[in-house]
Amino acid sequence: MSVELWLGREYEHTHEMKALAEFVGEMDRIYGTSDNLYLVMANFYCGGEEIDLAVFKQDGIVIVELKDVGEPLKGGENGNWAIINEDGTKQPVYSSRSRNPYQQARAYRFALMDKLTEDAVKFLPKQKAQAMRFGHISSVVALRPSKHPGGNIDVGDQSKKWFSVVGLNELPQEVYYRRSPQLNFRKDELRKLAKIWGLELFPMNRLVPGKPVEKEDEIVQTEQPILTNGEAAEKPQTLSMTLDADPCFVCYYTEKSCDVHSLRGTIKDVLINKGRYFLELRTAEDHSPVLLDVGSGWGQAHFPMLKSALVQLSQPGEDHQLSTAAYHLSKETDGSFQVLPESLIVIEPDWLITVTDLTKVEYCPRQYLSDQFTLIEPNKYLVGGNIVHQTFEQMVKTPRDEDAITSSLEEAFFQQASNLALIGYSKKDAWGQVSAPYNKLKKWIGQTELPESVSSETFVFAPRIGLKGKIDSLWSEDGKPRIVGELKSGKTKGAQPKPGHRLQISAYNLMLLSRLEERPQGLPQALLLYAGNQELSHSLNITREVVLTAVLFQEVINTRNQLVLIDYLADAPFETQYANKCLKCPTYNECKTLSILLEHDDPRPPAFHRQEETGIQFTPNESEWFQTYIRLLSKEYREAKQKQAVLWRMQPEEREKEGAAIIVEGDTQEQDNKGPGSFSYFLPTDNQSELREEDYVMVSDQLGPLRGCIAQGTIKQTNESGIVIEFKAPLDFIPAYVDKYVSENLVKRQFAGPYLWLTNHPKKDMFVDIQPPRFKGGGVKPHYPPIVDSRKLNERQQEAVQKNPRDGGLPDYSRPSWFWKNNAYPGACS
Repeated sequence: MSVELWLGREYEHTHEMKALAEFVGEMDRIYGTSDNLYLVMANFYCGGEEIDLAVFKQDGIVIVELKDVGEPLKGGENGNWAIINEDGTKQPVYSSRSRNPYQQARAYRFALMDKLTEDAVKFLPKQKAQAMRFGHISSVVALRPSKHPGGNIDVGDQSKKWFSVVGLNELPQEVYYRRSPQLNFRKDELRKLAKIWGLELFPMNRLVPGKPVEKEDEIVQTEQPILTNGEAAEKPQTLSMTLDADPCFVCYYTEKSCDVHSLRGTIKDVLINKGRYFLELRTAEDHSPVLLDVGSGWGQAHFPMLKSALVQLSQPGEDHQLSTAAYHLSKETDGSFQVLPESLIVIEPDWLITVTDLTKVEYCPRQYLSDQFTLIEPNKYLVGGNIVHQTFEQMVKTPRDEDAITSSLEEAFFQQASNLALIGYSKKDAWGQVSAPYNKLKKWIGQTELPESVSSETFVFAPRIGLKGKIDSLWSEDGKPRIVGELKSGKTKGAQPKPGHRLQISAYNLMLLSRLEERPQGLPQALLLYAGNQELSHSLNITREVVLTAVLFQEVINTRNQLVLIDYLADAPFETQYANKCLKCPTYNECKTLSILLEHDDPRPPAFHRQEETGIQFTPNESEWFQTYIRLLSKEYREAKQKQAVLWRMQPEEREKEGAAIIVEGDTQEQDNKGPGSFSYFLPTDNQSELREEDYVMVSDQLGPLRGCIAQGTIKQTNESGIVIEFKAPLDFIPAYVDKYVSENLVKRQFAGPYLWLTNHPKKDMFVDIQPPRFKGGGVKPHYPPIVDSRKLNERQQEAVQKNPRDGGLPDYSRPSWFWKNNAYPGACS
């Protein structure tokens, strides 16, 4: 049997079953006697997406989205698709989650790629699973009964490589043509995959009249796999609901094993029943929701903000669903899942939080929120810390090379020159501040026996736990991490490290653990280095070792979850226990102002408010204006975070096809450096990408950005034979891939603009409460230059030019809307 149908569940609607019958019948008529297998999976869930059809061949995979549309259809990559009626009117074609069919097909493709990557070792031999490139999947929108010749679906050349729109009558031929040499399956592997995903073989005779009944056992036994020596030696693997092929990284540091390594899905609801807290999840493995008992501690800490986030994402115009990944679980007899004492639950794991941000909630969660709306101004402590950090980076690399260390110190001063000028500090003043920690660190490096292999400022992605960050110093032996060092230019309060710093270095260790493919011999030593501590008679008093525990790792993830929810809600819990924390808080004014502008529910009693404050008042229009911009910026911020996930959810070849990456082909050539902090390299490649000069990129070695070494740089030159990239530090690995890197910081910095404009700028009414000019009889009097397109500007336009919105830090898209609203475009002259 060369065409097989495997169902997740039967379709609910008649037209869907008819379309399936037509397609399967035609496939069986054309390919029924073929030696190749066409395994059709229908109506199944994958990564939270419900897929109509997917055809798995031995040399390709094609996702099919069925649409019952016979009229002319018009659409593209963006915007709605519409049916063009005979009278010329348009009828929108709606898909799930407010996506057009192209966006829906693209989402299905990514979901299937992700799921296949996660489950590869379940149905493929280990070596084959690691080599498989699931990025070569195609998506097709099939129109029933046929594609009208008067339609027009316009997509880019890059999309045409994997996407097409055909009539249902053309679909069997399109499936035949769609293939890739990167995909190579045996028949038994494809059938095994269908079973793992919970699909059942559907009798073809129920859809294809005259088709003889064939039992599943007979089908499976028609082919026996031929194993290589390496494959024959592998033992059958126990199947469980795992997130990926790796073992449970939580089991690395706990004595108790788990039943289920990981569970991932979208959060449908949060439930409380008889004192027990549950997440209702939709997973790819189960068509019906499953329950995860998260425990009372986790539930009480997360449910209030989690409920608010779910409510916000259910509003019109929102098409995103919160996801979660839970690790180290047990499975109950009723089919639900239960957390264990060491379990980790990660909300939105693809939302990578920078590790240093974990320290910003140590005093109060609202401090993290307030920081987003204020500008960080340089001060002597910040500048001095930057100089010490940069010099220490060279110390750990070449501890005995005095010239290199001295040169690094000079380079650090050079890079901080503008900040020194801003704070009115001379180089002599700065040296007086950094000389003590500088000399102390040199002495510590010289006296301490450390592994010879070391890397500094190591940038690490850890999407399994939703974290990213730069490790100051990582000492290794035989390729295994032995010491994780985090430098602090300040000092401790007493003998113990600061709580936020404990979280930070624990997070770095947890990130490294989550990236390992096998159990390590032991955990790396977590070492905090306080260069600002007073030297003692018997000790330099620099180091503070942090003992890593499962409880500390849970605190890391729970703190990280809190930051994610603050980002989503633009809100954070108030301090309600200690009044002095609020009264003495350095961000008290910003916290108070934000609570008014964003209409936060402030539960604090009068004792938590300063008596001398008169109260800040804003008009309803001002609050609405501010909330609108913050909502738009939050969506843009979320989009930037989601774009980062492409780095680990798509294969390099797929990213290259999309034009967002290049694969290095040849030896990297170092260029002449322009000066301190500038290290340029030419990377040879057949450059067909959309990368441009001044694009910010992520460069990684042959293991890719998820597991390999990475560095960030800026493209300085591009041509067909390669690109030149400038880095702030020399590369210490061989580049293999270059990916466009979307940094959310570019968006995050814009949050301060609307806030500062509304709270400090005397001309804030230029954006809020302003009325367009009204001209009385007699026409418009001539106005003075400047002149645009040979036309003079009116007074309002003059004011607009003088008070360019971009000077206030607002996003660019605010500019045209303001000008049009206020008749301030050149076209409004008359």
